Amino acid sequence: MFPERALIALAKPLGLFFVLVQYKSRVIGKLREIAVLAYYAANKRNRTIIVYTKNHPRMNIVAKNAPRHLVFIKLTQQYRNNALLKRLLSRVDIIYQDGPHPVSIKTRHPRVLEFEHRHFEQALVDDPNIRKIFVMSHYAKPDLVDPDKKVEVLYPAFPAIRRNTARKKHNNSIMIFLSGSEATRKGADILFNAFERVEASLSGEYRLSLVMASNYKKHSSFFPVTEACLARTKDAYIKSKSRRNIIFTPVYPPRLVSYFYRRADIYVIPTRYDTPGMSILEAMSAGLPVITTGITSIPEFVSHGKNGFLIDVKNYDLRSDDYFEYAVEQMTCYLTTLIRDSSLRRDMGLESTKRMETLFSLAYKVDRLDSTFRSIMAERAPPH
Repeated sequence: MFPERALIALAKPLGLFFVLVQYKSRVIGKLREIAVLAYYAANKRNRTIIVYTKNHPRMNIVAKNAPRHLVFIKLTQQYRNNALLKRLLSRVDIIYQDGPHPVSIKTRHPRVLEFEHRHFEQALVDDPNIRKIFVMSHYAKPDLVDPDKKVEVLYPAFPAIRRNTARKKHNNSIMIFLSGSEATRKGADILFNAFERVEASLSGEYRLSLVMASNYKKHSSFFPVTEACLARTKDAYIKSKSRRNIIFTPVYPPRLVSYFYRRADIYVIPTRYDTPGMSILEAMSAGLPVITTGITSIPEFVSHGKNGFLIDVKNYDLRSDDYFEYAVEQMTCYLTTLIRDSSLRRDMGLESTKRMETLFSLAYKVDRLDSTFRSIMAERAPPH
């Protein structure tokens, strides 16, 4: 684990600077976004200008891979309504809006929405300015009145992450990886305890390491966790400090996370809540077998026994102590199976890659968006 620890230590100052520039320095962000918007507003030519409203890898990757006639521009800051911005926005054609992060400037542009979850109201479907609502899974498609068929399923897309092919096929060194912003909600306490059990039972047979790229202090209010869950996660964090084969810390800059996807053998995220679980798709794009929880939309991505294993939550309260003990037991079993069976790891990893190339194809998503935008622009075009 020395190379990984050294890499994180060296990257941390750079990562903190990255976070400062990206998320804290709003002035720099605003200047950059306005400059890009102004450039394309002045050089529109025959292109369709799409403003998107969330700075996220899944949004950015679409923007970077769009055809030349589509220009995607980030507008993710909070702006006051002013004459300059109104003039620039007058050159924009469509707003591509992530559901929970609406653009702060109210406009009458046609909008295309994208939702991770099913919790949105009928008013959005009825809004004439909203031409299409994409949801990221069948689970996320709500039961609303939709005569115009505005709501459609469009899975998120990720490019392939190339694995480290230098790793030996039958190497007894196994790295287990978890990535997520909120360690307790992501089930870091479950994974840590399961890892300790597996390590004890397989002592001397394998060199096991665990990387949990997450923040144990952070947890959101929309899915509250219990004090017992938080205490177990903190205990795992403290214990990890004295373990040479365990890393438990946020990893910055975010691009460094891809390094661990390439190095890992198994991806594990016993999440207590996710919609739909972007890190799972990132792991699949790296060709990894996945062990996770059979909740929300996750079974649409991970098929039990094919590209990973799902913890059957049954009727458990995922915050309860009973569930914790049950999940640790299940996780221990699945981890042991994958660690012992290199062929199964390989086959499940290949199935993950296959699913990403079919269900979550970047080219397919770009084509769907392109046809949607073309249709909207055709409706707006004046009759000849």
